[in-house]
Amino acid sequence: MKLRNIFAKDIDRKINPAVVVTERDQEIIKTEIEEYVFTPDLIENLYKILHDLLLKKEGKTGIWINGYYGSGKSHFIKYVHYCLNLETSEDAFNHFIANAKDHSDDFSDATPSNIMQLKSQIQSSQVENIMFNIDAVSGQREEPEKITRIILNQFNQFRGYNNKNIPLAILVEKHMDKLGKFEEFKLKINEQGNYNWDKDAATLASLMLDTILDVVLTLDNTLDRDSLGQKLKYPDDISIEGDLIPEFVEFLEDKSDDYRLVFLVDEVSQYIGTNTNLLLNLQTIIEEICANCKNRIWFASTAQQSLDQVIGSTDISGEDFGKILGRFETRISLESQKADYITKVRILGKSSDGLGNIRTYYDKTKEAIENQFRFPHELYHGFENVEEFNLSYPFIPYQFRLISDVFESFSNLEYVVKEVRDNERSVLGITHYTVKNYGDKDVGYFIPFDAFFNEQFKQNLTHTARRIIERAKNLDIVQENPFSKRVVNVLFMVSNLTDTKKITFPVNLDNITTLLIEEPDTNRLKLQQKVLNVFDQLVHQNIIREEDGQYHFLKEDEIDVSAEIKNTIITSEDRLTALHDDIFSK
Repeated sequence: MKLRNIFAKDIDRKINPAVVVTERDQEIIKTEIEEYVFTPDLIENLYKILHDLLLKKEGKTGIWINGYYGSGKSHFIKYVHYCLNLETSEDAFNHFIANAKDHSDDFSDATPSNIMQLKSQIQSSQVENIMFNIDAVSGQREEPEKITRIILNQFNQFRGYNNKNIPLAILVEKHMDKLGKFEEFKLKINEQGNYNWDKDAATLASLMLDTILDVVLTLDNTLDRDSLGQKLKYPDDISIEGDLIPEFVEFLEDKSDDYRLVFLVDEVSQYIGTNTNLLLNLQTIIEEICANCKNRIWFASTAQQSLDQVIGSTDISGEDFGKILGRFETRISLESQKADYITKVRILGKSSDGLGNIRTYYDKTKEAIENQFRFPHELYHGFENVEEFNLSYPFIPYQFRLISDVFESFSNLEYVVKEVRDNERSVLGITHYTVKNYGDKDVGYFIPFDAFFNEQFKQNLTHTARRIIERAKNLDIVQENPFSKRVVNVLFMVSNLTDTKKITFPVNLDNITTLLIEEPDTNRLKLQQKVLNVFDQLVHQNIIREEDGQYHFLKEDEIDVSAEIKNTIITSEDRLTALHDDIFSK
């Protein structure tokens, strides 16, 4: 059986490791629901948010969701959206409940029956949400109340109005809507020329304001044309108390106590940065929503840092610190998620036929598999049982931790672009790309670690990293020998691990040999000798150095020094002078 045939899902399918909240394509929605990998923590966190949104009658309505770069924050908040959205809630909850049956903790409230109750309540209640990436919709204006403007623009878009010109949305579009003449208004404007009000409202308002006023007056002649024109031309500053909250309160007037409107805002901390004004603006928004909207409007935001870390990066006073923390009573941390587990389940999940096939293979070669892929340190382990084999094959368990360590070290050295970190996104992406390259191999083949050094990995390398490895790649012995190229690739990855990582994973001959094994019946001694031959040639060519049994790539300045030493001729006179100066004269 070919490797591509052992998986439950087509390995050639499109996978986007970086979830974008604004992508609403039906195929993407289907994939993001079906392939969401739940852990016990995620089950607990999702249940907590949905429970608080629906059932919490008192307290603060701010939710803070934090996690490191690429930990799945966007996918998580998007899954909240899928649960709340009537078009997707059935599929999202079914997947949620199925996973709760398998992973929910015995003492957890997130039982399948409790989740089912939440599902019924959402589908029978009126729960709506507005989801966006705050940086993507922020525009360029700098002002203390900028988040207020962003929230109001998104709220206007949700109501069917334009999301750029707030006075136009509230004074014209909303007014026409309340009269039941909004569609008639848009039709009359579009008839003035080849216009599309839904797409170009803000632009049209700046180019043909008189025409717009004419149309408004034909539909409502009680308005003061001059006053309305002045307010549209010279709008007042937007404020929380004067604009945002009154709009919310009016909107909620005809809504039941069970109504919920949830703002799902991605990447808030990255947008705020160290801007104290923006952080205080956000705090005041949540505070006023809590005071005036009776738990019917919620504000959930994702961040790369915990809330206290964001506050600590600004000059917020101790009193304000407590206030801001108090506004976000529901706090979720995604930092505990394991990139390797999510990757194995999502990318390497096996079909029933695939499991049967690899199980048969494992039973036949169990001893060779367990002995061949072994390291002296328990952090980097091979297959310890058949369950681990089923989950990881055709990769070896230690590879997921090691490639994460490589990403982290390369990021610290600035050998990769800043987006590549030790996280779910990078590990998942490189694993998917790599397994696709080996789909036509037969069961029994193990993807070696150097396979990760592929086009996707190389395209993220910085100029500095490329210059170092190109010195080795340009040697005739490497260009003419595919095995030498493999040795260079794997050594470049692991020899740049941080010193602390090298304590647990020394870059020695034995470990490098293990990383290159492709089959459990490989003759280790012969492979080790081949590796040693390549090492010797690289040392001779001043590409790597050997120190205490470990091998290291030389950096550019080290290569120059090494070459200068080798090219320096020592004469007898040099030796006599050294003896005289260093020994006899003392």
